[in-house]
Amino acid sequence: MGIEFLVRVRRVTLALTVPAALAGAVYGGLPFGLALTLGALWSVGNILFLEALGRLLFAGRLGRTPQMRDVAAVLGGVPVLLAGGWAVLASGLPLVAATLGFWILFAVVVLKGLGLALARALDFATGRSCEKPRDAVRRPLPSRRAQGITGWALVAVLAGGMVLWAMASPKAGAPAPDGPVAAAESGAASETAAEGAHAGGHPEGVPELPTIPGVLAKLLPAAAWAQGFFLWENLFYALLAGAFLVVGVRLAFARPTLVPDRPQAAVELIAQGAYDFLTGTFGPEMARYVPFVGSLFFYILTMNWMGMVPFFKAPTSSLNTTAAMAVVVFLYVQYTAVRQQGLLGYLHHMAGSPTDAIGWAVAPVLLPIEIMGELIKPISLAARLFGNIFGEDLLIAVFIGIGAAIMAWQPVPVGFPIHVLFMFLGLIMSAVQALVFALLTAVYLYMALPREHEEEPHGAGSGAQPAHA
Repeated sequence: MGIEFLVRVRRVTLALTVPAALAGAVYGGLPFGLALTLGALWSVGNILFLEALGRLLFAGRLGRTPQMRDVAAVLGGVPVLLAGGWAVLASGLPLVAATLGFWILFAVVVLKGLGLALARALDFATGRSCEKPRDAVRRPLPSRRAQGITGWALVAVLAGGMVLWAMASPKAGAPAPDGPVAAAESGAASETAAEGAHAGGHPEGVPELPTIPGVLAKLLPAAAWAQGFFLWENLFYALLAGAFLVVGVRLAFARPTLVPDRPQAAVELIAQGAYDFLTGTFGPEMARYVPFVGSLFFYILTMNWMGMVPFFKAPTSSLNTTAAMAVVVFLYVQYTAVRQQGLLGYLHHMAGSPTDAIGWAVAPVLLPIEIMGELIKPISLAARLFGNIFGEDLLIAVFIGIGAAIMAWQPVPVGFPIHVLFMFLGLIMSAVQALVFALLTAVYLYMALPREHEEEPHGAGSGAQPAHA
């Protein structure tokens, strides 16, 4: 255990501090959330001091030279911690909140200790042993260090946001403005809020879970950038989903090897699965469209699942996002049809592919029907995905509200988690909707191929090849 145990405790404490501080700011006010954050940071500073002290003590026993950063942390840690504790106590912030933040670390220690004790008891009862080689000064891996840096960054951003809100908010006890100017300002603020709710993708009055742009817009009502950020939150989360996929794939193939590691093997397995599924279902001629259809599926899946993450939002719950993707699919299908069939062949296909006099006679009737059908396809794609994801988010938000109402008789900032079951259902339905969107796109692309491809029979999922004469 040793120092590695302290490192794990510190990571978990940082991870729990972010939602705890946000909940404290929402339910207890800005001073409560800020005091809770500072108390948690002070306890994390104590554990950092203990880590540095432990590394110095074990370094001599193992014959290693103490590092200067550990020496500096031990020598400067005591006065810094004393000054920080005094500043928290003298700041006038709620002492109860600071104490709660301070006890987050101790709660993590207790829970982790109980977990280790139960694991050892289970090992003893089953006759197994999970002992690992002792390494008292084992350093965190780079990925773990990156997680720690991310946690610190989140805490710093949260604390900075609270400070900005404190600076922008009116002083407590200040008289409320009155008169026609104040009425005009309040009316403008109401209009801005209504526009924000409308641009956020949800009609006014519909329950919606809090998001990062929404929290910032509420904390900083006078900041134009916060209101603009809230207006464009769907675009922000859509770009975030794309960046997540791009960065994840780039990291997986940062150093490609002949014998792939786990990230590279996972990405290769996913890509091969998408290739086998499309070519086995529609035939080998669909191999060139695997990147487009596969990227579309995983992009939509990521956006759908983002709605299950606290303070995130599924961009596909906005009709603007789904309509944009449907338009892209429509244009790509038409481009593929013209490129594969030629302009005359495309028009001939839209007219019903007439081959005799009767076919050419009914072509003027079939042409507008085919055009209408092509225009309806993107509308159905956009409406289906939007309706299902919007309904999932609405259902989860409603049951979170019901859970909060159940616990309203107690002064606690949490509700009864009756929404958890619907979140699991939402994960499954989100994957199904992403698959439906991608499969329909593949069907439209397959129908856009020349006539000889459309007549070739392919068993769904069997990979049947066309018969040769």
